[in-house]
Amino acid sequence: MEPDTVGDTEASDNSDATTATAGGRLTPGRNRLGILVAGVAALICAALAVTVIVSHSSGGEALSQHRSTTTIPAGYTVSGHGTAQIAYPGADGRLRTVTTNLPWHKQADLNPAARSTGITVVLGKDGGTATCTLVLHGKPVQQATAQGPYARANCRTAATSAAR
Repeated sequence: MEPDTVGDTEASDNSDATTATAGGRLTPGRNRLGILVAGVAALICAALAVTVIVSHSSGGEALSQHRSTTTIPAGYTVSGHGTAQIAYPGADGRLRTVTTNLPWHKQADLNPAARSTGITVVLGKDGGTATCTLVLHGKPVQQATAQGPYARANCRTAATSAAR
């Protein structure tokens, strides 16, 4: 089967093809304008996407740098007398445990990703008295007292509970 022809140019069902008129002149296909409009719209969308990605990534980097360099200053104090086992978080977030004579004090810079912080004090077999105090941003936020053999005191709080 031979395709339909008009003049010297083949006519087909492909709307993107150039078709011939009865007078033999070539005219653009029906969808060339649609393709042009779609191409321009795609370029505009791509330009907007690049703009959003660049502005978001530069803002995100600044924010993540700010978060990574900002720490929460914390202080752990145990006053009193006697021997106690004290558990508190280290700067790396891991629990540290020391057994020491009271009084005892430790400063730390907490990672801002820490959700909570605290200190636990357990007196020895000889008892005594111990008061733990938890300080964030220079302000006391929690205090508890233990008294007697193997008595326990816990000071816990959300890491962001103290206003700056």
